[in-house]
Amino acid sequence: MSVETSQAVTHLLTAALAHSQAGRLHEAAIAYRQLLLVVPDHATANYNLAVTLKGLGRLDEAAAQYQRTLIVKPDNPKAHNNLGAILTLQGKDHAAAAHYERALVLQPHYANAHYNYANLLRKRGEIPRAITHYWQALLSKPDDAEIRNNLGIALVANGQGDEAILQFQQALALRPDYAEAYSNLGSAFEDQGRTDESLACFNMALELKPAYADAHCNLGRALHAQDRLAEAELHYELALALDPTHAESHNNFGFLSQQVGRIDVALARYGRAQELKPNYADAHWNEALARLLSGDFAAGWRKYEWRWRRKETPPRIFAVPLWDGGDLTGKTILLHAEQGYGDAIQFIRYAALVKKRGGLVLVECSEPLRRLFASAPGIDRLVSADEPFPLFDCHAPLLSLPAILGTMLETIPADTPYLRAESDLVQKWRNQFSQPSRRKIGLAWRGNPTHSNDRKRSIPATAIADLGRMAGIELISLQVDTTLDEIAAFSPVILYNMGSSLHDWADTAALVEALDLVITVDTSIAHLAGALGKPVWVLLPFAPDWRWLLDRCDSPWYPTMRLFRQHAPGDWTRVLKEIRAALGSVSIAGS
Repeated sequence: MSVETSQAVTHLLTAALAHSQAGRLHEAAIAYRQLLLVVPDHATANYNLAVTLKGLGRLDEAAAQYQRTLIVKPDNPKAHNNLGAILTLQGKDHAAAAHYERALVLQPHYANAHYNYANLLRKRGEIPRAITHYWQALLSKPDDAEIRNNLGIALVANGQGDEAILQFQQALALRPDYAEAYSNLGSAFEDQGRTDESLACFNMALELKPAYADAHCNLGRALHAQDRLAEAELHYELALALDPTHAESHNNFGFLSQQVGRIDVALARYGRAQELKPNYADAHWNEALARLLSGDFAAGWRKYEWRWRRKETPPRIFAVPLWDGGDLTGKTILLHAEQGYGDAIQFIRYAALVKKRGGLVLVECSEPLRRLFASAPGIDRLVSADEPFPLFDCHAPLLSLPAILGTMLETIPADTPYLRAESDLVQKWRNQFSQPSRRKIGLAWRGNPTHSNDRKRSIPATAIADLGRMAGIELISLQVDTTLDEIAAFSPVILYNMGSSLHDWADTAALVEALDLVITVDTSIAHLAGALGKPVWVLLPFAPDWRWLLDRCDSPWYPTMRLFRQHAPGDWTRVLKEIRAALGSVSIAGS
């Protein structure tokens, strides 16, 4: 290179750097290009031009320039990392990952590359690997609040809530004005049921950043969980005013609308969320529940299959295909239970319909259901998850069978009983009751406390105990874990507490069969009594589960069932008044 050329290069490089430092990126790019016309393989100019183009938002040009940089200097870890970042923005995740990995081979402790790769891995759902790379980034940058915040997000996704909370708190210690970390900490507290702390965090996030749509959405969700519906609705509206494309707010607003009976509004919100985010599983799932609740089974069952894309319900993986509803002659099918006991009891009725398609029907179920399901028609063999399965040709989850078989509201298979109790056990229970002339009423006032809606569907024992003060009635607890406080709530009424003798669902079925009537909240007991063909009265919250439909006092799933609905959210007083009136005026046999 001549002296004149060297001087020109030095002048252009100096000018380009000055423009960059002054924020004149367009002029800097021109100077770098002029320099590269003179020295095309100038490593610094190639790299700095790529950085400048990225700063100008010209991502395609920047990516191409980083590629040229790597031709000149293939072992430049910063170029690999920065190119990976652009490719990530362009949705070219596979190529981006390759460049992050190359950057880390060249510079193993490169914090930015670890961090960017971790973000990509988290986006792809590879959470444990993402966590590893976040920790590696923190080894070099322990005081980086953003790394700690994103590590916290990954830890939440990995079910490590306590560790996540610690990372969010450390991020805030490093950066007290970090609104995003406050919002994420609030969500982590919410997941643990620490309501007051979560609300304080969401409010702090909004104090720091009032125009923060995510925080408004999160606060709305937390308020909704506390039944502060008007406030929740306001924050969803604020989130959408700030960002009309905020899919989560549309979905959550839809769920709130569904809870207060505005089904059409809910469906519109779910639809908008899906337009904005086509693979938004929760919005599709919520639409499924709304459509089933309104009796639109055709669309509802189809959408119900979106449950497999939710993180809460990952699909079972088998080496054989999902059954398509075709002929099964000469084949073996595995039907497998899912979700809770009530769902399994409700949908085991479909085994008989599957059997009519020919073939051998295997049913996998949990051990507590095994003896009971032995009485269900259509089952050739019951298997447990912890035992080797026989060979089978196809499979179907129980709750996919209505979709596969095309069940409509008018064609629900409702022949009951489709489960039966063991007669010797039934007689054993009958022998334990002291007053044969009295009506024997089984009570279940609460469900599984881990159920997401249990707070709204369960009733305090003190509220339902008055039923035992009616003449001619004996109460039998169907709760397997009745507490001393709950037993005391019925005093001086005698409450038969059989929980310690109920070892599985066959025992409970025999007890139910020995009764005249079951009165229960929306829990598995309702399905058991209905499946046995026993009279059963179900107390439903204002926003009922999809299977109970809307505005009806009967159930097409169970002919012997009667539904008592709340007329306002949380109002069990009127429901129990209606129950007492019904007990006084309707004979049990005719109920």
